Amino acid sequence: MGMSNDGDWREILVMAAMLDLVPPDAASTEECRQWLSWWRPSYYTATNLSDEQKKYLKNGGWWPPVTAFQIENIPPDIVKRTSRPELFSEDEKEKPAP
Repeated sequence: MGMSNDGDWREILVMAAMLDLVPPDAASTEECRQWLSWWRPSYYTATNLSDEQKKYLKNGGWWPPVTAFQIENIPPDIVKRTSRPELFSEDEKEKPAP
Protein backbone atom coordinates (compact mmCIF):
# COMPACT_ATOMS: atom_id res chain seq x y z
CA MET A 1 0.00 0.00 0.00
CA GLY A 2 1.49 3.30 -1.08
CA MET A 3 0.02 5.59 1.55
CA SER A 4 2.59 7.78 3.22
CA ASN A 5 0.09 9.16 5.72
CA ASP A 6 -1.28 6.81 8.38
CA GLY A 7 -4.15 9.23 8.97
CA ASP A 8 -5.26 8.83 5.37
CA TRP A 9 -5.17 5.05 5.70
CA ARG A 10 -7.21 5.18 8.91
CA GLU A 11 -9.73 7.41 7.14
CA ILE A 12 -9.92 4.92 4.27
CA LEU A 13 -10.58 2.03 6.65
CA VAL A 14 -13.29 3.94 8.52
CA MET A 15 -14.98 5.05 5.29
CA ALA A 16 -14.75 1.58 3.74
CA ALA A 17 -16.32 -0.01 6.82
CA MET A 18 -19.15 2.54 6.95
CA LEU A 19 -19.90 2.29 3.23
CA ASP A 20 -19.36 -1.48 2.90
CA LEU A 21 -16.55 -0.93 0.38
CA VAL A 22 -13.29 -2.70 -0.36
CA PRO A 23 -10.36 -0.50 0.72
CA PRO A 24 -7.71 0.16 -1.93
CA ASP A 25 -5.02 -2.10 -0.41
CA ALA A 26 -2.64 -2.27 -3.37
CA ALA A 27 -2.95 1.37 -4.39
CA SER A 28 -0.43 4.17 -4.76
CA THR A 29 -0.59 7.24 -2.58
CA GLU A 30 -2.23 9.18 -5.40
CA GLU A 31 -4.81 6.44 -5.98
CA CYS A 32 -5.65 6.41 -2.27
CA ARG A 33 -6.19 10.15 -2.36
CA GLN A 34 -8.45 9.75 -5.39
CA TRP A 35 -10.41 7.02 -3.57
CA LEU A 36 -10.82 9.25 -0.51
CA SER A 37 -11.90 12.23 -2.60
CA TRP A 38 -14.46 10.16 -4.46
CA TRP A 39 -16.05 8.45 -1.45
CA ARG A 40 -15.82 11.27 1.12
CA PRO A 41 -19.20 12.84 0.08
CA SER A 42 -20.89 9.44 0.39
CA TYR A 43 -19.36 8.95 3.81
CA TYR A 44 -20.58 12.33 5.03
CA THR A 45 -24.04 11.59 3.68
CA ALA A 46 -24.06 8.16 5.34
CA THR A 47 -23.04 9.57 8.72
CA ASN A 48 -26.11 11.81 8.66
CA LEU A 49 -28.57 9.01 7.91
CA SER A 50 -30.58 7.18 10.55
CA ASP A 51 -30.16 3.43 10.91
CA GLU A 52 -33.62 3.04 9.36
CA GLN A 53 -32.61 5.12 6.32
CA LYS A 54 -29.40 3.14 5.90
CA LYS A 55 -31.32 -0.13 6.06
CA TYR A 56 -33.82 1.14 3.46
CA LEU A 57 -31.05 2.16 1.05
CA LYS A 58 -29.14 -1.10 1.54
CA ASN A 59 -32.24 -3.24 1.07
CA GLY A 60 -33.12 -1.30 -2.08
CA GLY A 61 -29.65 -1.76 -3.59
CA TRP A 62 -28.89 1.98 -3.36
CA TRP A 63 -25.92 1.68 -1.07
CA PRO A 64 -23.56 3.41 -0.68
CA PRO A 65 -25.35 6.73 -1.08
CA VAL A 66 -24.03 8.81 -3.96
CA THR A 67 -24.04 12.51 -4.73
CA ALA A 68 -24.92 14.35 -7.94
CA PHE A 69 -21.20 14.76 -8.63
CA GLN A 70 -20.68 10.99 -8.47
CA ILE A 71 -23.64 10.38 -10.77
CA GLU A 72 -22.46 12.92 -13.33
CA ASN A 73 -18.77 11.96 -13.40
CA ILE A 74 -16.70 8.92 -14.21
CA PRO A 75 -14.97 7.54 -11.12
CA PRO A 76 -11.18 7.17 -10.99
CA ASP A 77 -9.83 3.74 -11.93
CA ILE A 78 -9.06 2.89 -8.29
CA VAL A 79 -12.73 3.40 -7.43
CA LYS A 80 -13.82 1.17 -10.30
CA ARG A 81 -11.36 -1.56 -9.28
CA THR A 82 -12.38 -1.56 -5.63
CA SER A 83 -16.10 -1.16 -6.30
CA ARG A 84 -16.24 -4.16 -8.62
CA PRO A 85 -13.17 -6.27 -7.74
CA GLU A 86 -14.61 -9.33 -9.49
CA LEU A 87 -14.32 -7.49 -12.81
CA PHE A 88 -10.68 -6.62 -12.25
CA SER A 89 -9.26 -9.72 -10.57
CA GLU A 90 -6.45 -11.58 -12.28
CA ASP A 91 -8.54 -14.77 -12.37
CA GLU A 92 -11.34 -13.01 -14.23
CA LYS A 93 -8.92 -11.51 -16.77
CA GLU A 94 -7.63 -14.96 -17.67
CA LYS A 95 -11.04 -16.51 -18.32
CA PRO A 96 -11.95 -16.82 -22.00
CA ALA A 97 -15.01 -14.98 -23.19
CA PRO A 98 -18.15 -17.17 -23.51
